[in-house]
Amino acid sequence: MIPLPYKEPSQTLLALMGSCVEAGQRFASLANLQIGEGNQELPVGTTMALLEQGTRVMSAVHKRLHYAQKTEFKILARLFSEFLPPEYPYQVTGGDQMIKQQDFDGRVDVIPVSDPNFFSMSQRISLAQQELQLVQSNPEIHNIKESYRRMYEALGSENIDALLMPDPPPPAPVDPAQENGSVLMGAPPMAFPEQEHMTHIEAHLTLLESPVAMMNPATVPTLTSHIFQHISLEAQKQADQQMPEQQPMPQGGNGMMPPQMQAGGPVPPGAPPPPNPEKEALKAQIELQLLEMVMPALEEILAPPDDGVVELKQQELQIRAQENQDDKEIAEKKLVLDKAKLKQKDKTDTKKVKSQKDIAKMKVAVDEEKIKSQEDIAVLKARAEEERTKSQEDIAALKAITDRDKNKGK
Repeated sequence: MIPLPYKEPSQTLLALMGSCVEAGQRFASLANLQIGEGNQELPVGTTMALLEQGTRVMSAVHKRLHYAQKTEFKILARLFSEFLPPEYPYQVTGGDQMIKQQDFDGRVDVIPVSDPNFFSMSQRISLAQQELQLVQSNPEIHNIKESYRRMYEALGSENIDALLMPDPPPPAPVDPAQENGSVLMGAPPMAFPEQEHMTHIEAHLTLLESPVAMMNPATVPTLTSHIFQHISLEAQKQADQQMPEQQPMPQGGNGMMPPQMQAGGPVPPGAPPPPNPEKEALKAQIELQLLEMVMPALEEILAPPDDGVVELKQQELQIRAQENQDDKEIAEKKLVLDKAKLKQKDKTDTKKVKSQKDIAKMKVAVDEEKIKSQEDIAVLKARAEEERTKSQEDIAALKAITDRDKNKGK
């Protein structure tokens, strides 16, 4: 047993290798995906961003593989178009068992149908789950069945049609009796272009005339609306018969596009043709004629029965009108009387004010006389006081003289 003739790896080389790996990761914008450390409460967008960040290198590799496969398909299609025999048999179930050389000419492109942006099932499931959550949040404007189908496809399920309920069959045209029965049961009927609309209208009018419809008030507006549908479709049918559709040629005789396609552009496949103003005007005129034929019968049927109630209502209205007229006359007379009262009151108030002024003047005169008499009384009192004072002085003088004489006699 002898030691190895060389030293162990140096720590400097190990640190250098770590720096090179880190620099390579930064160059490729690659981050280690933290498996098992995710939070279940994270939003789906955050999870998708983490997946995208962690799988950026693999996504780039997958896209380049997709491009390489596309190039390989083009090469194979070119080789098949050059070296394949005119007819080549092969075994397939439920299809054409013969392939031809002309199937690979320049009219058809052979390309991969996969999506280069998704290379793993987890990405497809996450996208389908997010799509399903959006659909369930507002199912009124989404096709929830198609969303579940895409979810099953992302999971790789087989025989998806057996899991989902089949679509209900499309509505089919029925005879007038069945339409009347469905209306009585509360189901709204539907008119179809291929029906005999005038016959249906007569049958529905017959039902409206019967007491059965009057016993069920909800059938009257439903049948009336359905009759208007038949009128519209009948007008459309007659307008199509009088002005049949003319298929425009892709190009004119001089190689130019037709005026309709020049004005509005090419009609996309599956889109309805643009409306013809002349045909729309003709349809509106026919609808007016049909309404003039049908509306009198509808008004007669839907008019309230004449059982004396209308006459009583009219008499009641007349009585109310007469009462309103009498009330108006009484109010006018009362207004005239109130004006006369106000005028008389103004006169009385004027006289009252004048008499009050006279009384005030007389009161002032009395007060003046009273003041004058009080002044005279005061003068008389002053004179009496003076006389009294003078008398007292005389008495005192006499008393003094008497006392003097008395003293003198003593």
